[in-house]
Order: sequence, then C-alpha cells, then structure tokens
Amino acid sequence: MRFLKGFSISLAAQGMVLSIGFANSIIITRALGVEGRGMYAIAMNVINMLVLVLGDGLYRANTFLISRSKHYYHSLYSNTILVTVGVAAILLAAPYVLPVHTWERLLPDIPMLMVILAMVSVIPAVLLRCMEGLMLGMQRYVLFNAMLVAPLFLYIVLNVITIALHLFSPSRVLWNYFTGMSVASLVAVVWLKQRERIRFAPNWYVWLHSVRAGLRASLSHISLFMLFRVDLFLVNYFLGVNAAGLYSIAVLMAELLQKMANTAGTVIFPKIAGSSRAAGERLSVRVLAMVMVLGVMFAIAMVVAGKPLIILLFKREFAAAAEPLYFLLPGTVMMAG
Repeated sequence: MRFLKGFSISLAAQGMVLSIGFANSIIITRALGVEGRGMYAIAMNVINMLVLVLGDGLYRANTFLISRSKHYYHSLYSNTILVTVGVAAILLAAPYVLPVHTWERLLPDIPMLMVILAMVSVIPAVLLRCMEGLMLGMQRYVLFNAMLVAPLFLYIVLNVITIALHLFSPSRVLWNYFTGMSVASLVAVVWLKQRERIRFAPNWYVWLHSVRAGLRASLSHISLFMLFRVDLFLVNYFLGVNAAGLYSIAVLMAELLQKMANTAGTVIFPKIAGSSRAAGERLSVRVLAMVMVLGVMFAIAMVVAGKPLIILLFKREFAAAAEPLYFLLPGTVMMAG
C-alpha cells in the first residue's frame, strides 16, 4: 500500500479518534467541573504513562519485526499474551504493595478507588496496543485503525448513558474506559487468532529480539511523552487538583497538533522499517516539513482563538486554561516535529 493511501486511511481514522476523543473530553469536562476534571485527568495521565512504559516497546517491536519477516507472527502473538499476564500481575499487586499514605502523597486528592481503577485499566490497554502493533506491521491499516476507533466509540457511548442515568462521576468514567478497552482488546485477540490461524508458540529468542528492537524504537518516544505529561503531576502536587483540571485543558488543546504528527509517524514507521536507510530518510524529511508547517499554522490559530474556543467548549470556568496553553505551544510544535 502506497504511503499516500495508507496516510489517508490513517488520517481519516485519526480524524474520527480526534473527534470522538475531543467530544468525549467536552462531555466529561462539562459534567465533572474543574475538580472532577482534575481527578479524571490525573488518573488518565497515570494510565497513559503506564501504557506507554509497559506497552510501547513491545508495540513497536511487533511492528518492526513483522515488517522484517512474517515468520515471527506466531511467537510475537504468543509472547504478547504472556507479557500481558505479567503486566496484569504487577499492576494488580501495585496498589496493595505500597502503603495508602504513599499513594496519597504521590497523587494528592485522588481517591484510592481511582488509583486501583487506573491500574486495572492499563491491562487491556497494553494488550490492545501490542495487538495493534502486529496489525500495523502487516500494514493492515483498515483493521489497525478500526481498533483505534472502536474502544473510543464504546467509551463515549457508555459515558453518555451514564450521564443520562445520573450516575456520572470520575470513578465511573474510568469504569467506562476499562470496559471499552477490554471489549476491544478481546475482539483483537480473538480476531487475529482465528483469521491468521495462530498457534500458541512462545519463543525466548524472539522475545530477546523484541526487547532490543523495542528499546531502540521507544526510548526517545517515551522520554518525550514523559516530558509532556509529568508537568500535570507537578501541577497537582504543588497547586492542587483544581489547578490540574485547568492545566489539563491546556494540554488537551495543545495535543491536537500532536495527534496529527502521531498519524504521520504511525504510517511511516513500518515503511521505514522495510526500506533502505536513504529511502527512509527522504520520506522522513518530507513528512517532517509538512508537520512543521501545519504546526506553525496551528500555533498561530490557538494564540488568536484559543481562549474563546476554550470558553465555548468547556464553560467560562475553564477560561484560565488559555494562559498555560500559550506557553505550551512552542514546545508542542517542536515536539510534533
């Protein structure tokens, strides 16, 4: 599949992901208010960071190794299942290994129930991400993007139903997220096994290959993500959950650009993995130029219309989120590139 076609499919899917995710954020924010939004944002930050640390390496290794050779398929699928079991054991034990007062100090104003729900939600999210890596490596863009859209669609439907039943709360939102990810990951596991006739064949040698490939591919990505996310924890720690709620809206607006950059990176990764170094560099430069031009245009638009847009979408009580948004924009443009 040519790059332009693959990019178009992924861009359409990312447009749906962005639209659904942004609409979901508006629904959640308007329903929870500043304090509730802060608690939800911190919990989701924990989920996203753990999914990245625990799953991004294997996701990228699955994509890279499948792009190199289809012979790895059975072993990568089987190893992914075993890794998910190990991740589940660690995360289910984590809330009980550390004393409650430690969690209260690390995540002030966040109820312990939300900490437990965040840990549990990471398990299906890691599994789904690793399965997506297999789909992407095989360049099955339609299936890959369907697995991006499906859990978010179920997530927003569950949130709307919960609001209609007057049961909405920060913890209920996490339950809805866990449900969406669990259903999507189960569908991905079953579909791949039946469609590809996979046999369970764990392989230690392939696992070592995955570790080496995953570390190389994900180290810089994880570092940039941590740089972009750790500030929310600092705001919560020093200024409280209300300030975290406001700051999370600034981050949400700034990340609109990052979504577009992620789409380009997702599509070119398997292309570069299966191409020569020179061809990969030429493709990277072309996409980089496109991302940077769009990034500058986006930043200018946010400076001009950011505050009115925040008030329109999230209510006037979130207007103060505009100021940190302005400070985030230069870094956002560079990080997208």
